[in-house]
Parts: sequence; structure tokens; C-alpha cells
Amino acid sequence: MTAGEVTITYLEQLTRPRYAAPPRPAGKVEILRVERPTVRFYRYLYDMVGRPWRWISRRDKSDEEIAAILARPGVSLFAIYVDGEPAGMAELEADST
Repeated sequence: MTAGEVTITYLEQLTRPRYAAPPRPAGKVEILRVERPTVRFYRYLYDMVGRPWRWISRRDKSDEEIAAILARPGVSLFAIYVDGEPAGMAELEADST
């Protein structure tokens, strides 16, 4: 891969995995749907979760582009908390096909 190239990978799970789920994190875990996510909160979660993995695909998008993504029908954002502190995120887009 040369500088500036980006590889985006998507995952589609069609069947249940045959192995046991990993253990839950220690502490109280909550997964909350963010009903009307602000661009600022989205960027915070995206950076916090994605920085160690070098997520970059949304970093260069304008606030307007992020707002348009979040406003699309079928897009949901979930914030994951451990002991009341943000610890992760899930962005899901329902496929209408």
C-alpha cells in the first residue's frame, strides 16, 4: 500500500459463530443507543475508539458530511460504557435490500 491509500473492510455475519463469546469486561457494562448524536460526540467516540486502530476514513470528513451520515435512514449509533465511562461505539446501518 502506498501513502494515502486506504483499505476499507466490511463484515457481514450470516451465521452464528461456533465458538464461545469472549468474557464480559469487568465492571458495569451498558450499551446505549444515541438517539440524536451530535457531530462533536460522534467525533469524540470515533477518535477514542479508532485511534489505536488508526481509523481515518471519517476523520477528514466535514461536519456536514458526518451529520448527513448520521441522518441517513437506518443508521444507528451506540455508545458502550464500562463503569459509566465511554469505552466503545458501534455504528450500524440497516440494509434495506
